Amino acid sequence: MTDRAVPLLFRADREVVARTIPHDVIFEVTQACNLDCRMCYVVGHREAHRDELNTEEAKGILDQLAEAGTLRLTFSGGEPFMRSDFLDLVEHARRRAFSIEVFTNGTLIGPESARRLRELAVWQVSVSILGASAATHDGITGRNGSFARAVHAIRTLREHGVKTRIKTLLMQANFPEYRSVVDLASELGVPYSLDPTVSSRNDGNTDTLLLALSDDQFRELVADPTLGPGSLSFDNVQLHDAREGRLGGYLCRAGISFCSISWNGDVLPCMQYPQPAGNLRRETFAAIWSAAPLLLELRNARRSSAPECRECELLPLCFRCPATAAIEKGNHLAAYDTACRRARLMDEVRRSRAAAAGREPGPTAS
Repeated sequence: MTDRAVPLLFRADREVVARTIPHDVIFEVTQACNLDCRMCYVVGHREAHRDELNTEEAKGILDQLAEAGTLRLTFSGGEPFMRSDFLDLVEHARRRAFSIEVFTNGTLIGPESARRLRELAVWQVSVSILGASAATHDGITGRNGSFARAVHAIRTLREHGVKTRIKTLLMQANFPEYRSVVDLASELGVPYSLDPTVSSRNDGNTDTLLLALSDDQFRELVADPTLGPGSLSFDNVQLHDAREGRLGGYLCRAGISFCSISWNGDVLPCMQYPQPAGNLRRETFAAIWSAAPLLLELRNARRSSAPECRECELLPLCFRCPATAAIEKGNHLAAYDTACRRARLMDEVRRSRAAAAGREPGPTAS
């Protein structure tokens, strides 16, 4: 794909990657959450940890991120609204000119917090909806009434002029309702995203992976022609071409133009990565980002670095995750079963569509 054919934002993203600017950061401001979701990767999320960053520490980290060139900042948790100072942190972040997104379960958002989010010009609030019915959603969250409160939060945010999105993690339990989630998003007048990636817990426990979509469910999802643009992109060949151009063969953006900061100041390549690159109570963000051995190692890795992947014809369809590989195989470069299997399933869908259209599927190579 030529530069002229790649959208401007893709080209800008490619430049960010080339310069290893920490353009996107997720800041998990607390591990505490008022729900008990079956697939949650955060261990010990029922209350705030005694080592949680205080207000001034968190603000100091925001200052460091601004100096480092971060533009897009996502506040997450746990549930960020469990922090009594959360909106103070958002206000401080806006003073530093971040584009802000908030990941929330929505259950603690009322008219006053919606009004403040609008005043602070937050770019987007993503509310987790884990089913199209209270029975399914509440069954996953472990809290009766959580579905009604989440939907009410979306309506309240919309009424106050806050851009809002439904964010749905798909698993076997809620897969039968994913089309109804799309209908709910349409009814509420908000965009949606569907994510079929269930993560291991952050203590290395992989029991949550048993909740992930079956192969048949994943294939059906990828093949669904009714899903809106950007909601899923697994089989879009042009996107894969652009992705290759933007990422330069990197496994993903973790440690390249993206990282995560935990509630205790740990800097992680991403939220799921089992090993921190450093801690902001002991080092500056600039020092960690520029010289941490883990991040330098990730920057030297490419999608084709693993010997078993180097000659694989499905490599352009592979969304191998270094964090998952590190947890499941002890090596972030390693191939692992879920990534290989899903690449094959996407290839099946690609070939099936080509056959239905009466054409050859063409090579997968970027």
